[in-house]
Amino acid sequence: MGKTRAGCISKVEVLEHGVYVLKTTQAEVEDSIRDNNAARFRLTEDTPTMQEPLKSALGYHGCTEEVKQILAGTYVCPTEVEAFSRSFLDTLTASHP
Repeated sequence: MGKTRAGCISKVEVLEHGVYVLKTTQAEVEDSIRDNNAARFRLTEDTPTMQEPLKSALGYHGCTEEVKQILAGTYVCPTEVEAFSRSFLDTLTASHP
């Protein structure tokens, strides 16, 4: 009844300049995982909803007064918001019960 221990990640393959490279040192593995996670969790930073004026209107958690207005169908979208984002917000209104 010994303690079960999970193994750690000891190697990763990363794509560098079109070629997969095996990383095996602790520093290389940690750097590769960190870089991958940073890229994945920043995918939306350049989308319209993460830019002003929608960034402030929607808020980080989506709990703003503007979000309530969007869901209620009463939100007046700023004129500088492009057509696709306006359509997206209209879809949220249409799908909310």
